[in-house]
Amino acid sequence: MYSSAFLFAFTLPNLFRRLLGEGALTSALIPVLSDELENRGRSAFYALLNKVASRVILVLLVITLLGCGTLLALDAFLGLEERWHMAFRFGALLFPYVFLVCLSAVCGGALNNLGRFGIVAMTPILLNFCMIGALGVAGFWLGLDEAGTVLWLCGGVLFGGLLQFALPARAIVRNGWRPSLDLKSSPEVRRTWELFLPGVAGAAVLQFNLLVSRFLAFAVEEGGMAVLFLASRLVELPLGIFSIAVITVAFPQMSKLHARGDRPGFNAAFCRGLRFILIMTVPATVGLMILAGPILDLLFGWGMARGDGVESTVPVLQISVLGMPFFSAVALYTRGFHAQQDMKTPLRASYHAVVVNLVLSVLLGLILPFGIRGLAAAGVFASAWQCFFLWKRSGIPLPGVGANLIKVTVAAGTMGAICWVAWYAVSSWLHLDLVQWLEPSKINSLVAVLVIIPAGVFVYGSGLWLLQLEDLQAVKDLLFRWKRSEPKDEAG
Repeated sequence: MYSSAFLFAFTLPNLFRRLLGEGALTSALIPVLSDELENRGRSAFYALLNKVASRVILVLLVITLLGCGTLLALDAFLGLEERWHMAFRFGALLFPYVFLVCLSAVCGGALNNLGRFGIVAMTPILLNFCMIGALGVAGFWLGLDEAGTVLWLCGGVLFGGLLQFALPARAIVRNGWRPSLDLKSSPEVRRTWELFLPGVAGAAVLQFNLLVSRFLAFAVEEGGMAVLFLASRLVELPLGIFSIAVITVAFPQMSKLHARGDRPGFNAAFCRGLRFILIMTVPATVGLMILAGPILDLLFGWGMARGDGVESTVPVLQISVLGMPFFSAVALYTRGFHAQQDMKTPLRASYHAVVVNLVLSVLLGLILPFGIRGLAAAGVFASAWQCFFLWKRSGIPLPGVGANLIKVTVAAGTMGAICWVAWYAVSSWLHLDLVQWLEPSKINSLVAVLVIIPAGVFVYGSGLWLLQLEDLQAVKDLLFRWKRSEPKDEAG
């Protein structure tokens, strides 16, 4: 109950983070900043950044105060079950995270335009370290109860948000930015605002979609929110490591190519990004489906989550992971439209997705007896439809994608078959009792994560090498560069 209440509360600031921060604001800001940097130089670039940041600070202050006040009012005047009131109180405490993380997105977008990606990519790691550290202090050192532990966890989120803002802000200051309050208007600010409004509408639809799914999960069963959240976390792990890495590099590059009027270069950059995404998400999908059980058992099968907690999450994860290639492709297509300063097409796609998700969520999650699994399936179908909608309207040729997808599927299928046989052998025949506090099933899960997964990666990479995949070296270069300099040409 405490876990679900915290996750529901954390959904609220995350909604605004994705809505205002890394969603619409970044999508509107990066193309306009690219135009400024390409056509007028760094001084105009930093002047526009000050104008946008000044307005964002004022808007975020108002949103934060309204959000905290609304949640506290709901807690005071509504008579609901205790889990709802816990969620309201935790939400009010967490809401200032919106202010910090949205400012972090502004600084991060500017750094990406300058070809700096490493620091921006590192900031979510800092948040996670702060949350893990807060849990460790509260649970192991102080020995607090559930309520006290969640309060410390909220503090970890806020401190992590402060670090998320401070590091990219410091980095861009070292690159020459001199922050100042500037509320003067300009054509570039108005253009950013014109792109921002439809972007907010599109992001709002998607976040409403997510909020409805989590609300239904919170209402369907007491631990439903936690089950759906854990499944989505594991799906987002490869998305964050691989797909977002590709999109983060491709988006400012596509924006610059569009600003130069280089349509062939734009199409080539987009197509290359899509091929990279398929190369990395297809095997991740296969691997998570086959090894869902041991991965969940090793990561989360401890304490009160043992047994039924893991078992109920396995099928939800196996369903959710089917949407991973669609989620990634939708994110890339959306950024492709945004790079062309077209915010309306992704908005229409979002409307379609939310209708599909709502209808299927009610049908599969409430009317038919599928519960949380039905909600997960509804999200997959909605993303697939959204991907199809954006593909049909993009008009971007995709040379080589079909041939690459065949090679990737063959290599991933071979990897999956070998991983399945290996896991069957380990779970059936290996019963090691190496340490007193670690039971044999945990040993098996540890072997799956530390041995079978790396072996599967080797098998997959070898398969791509044998099939002579053209993009293999380029993907390796993308994944193993900590800092990436600004591309010198369209093929960079």
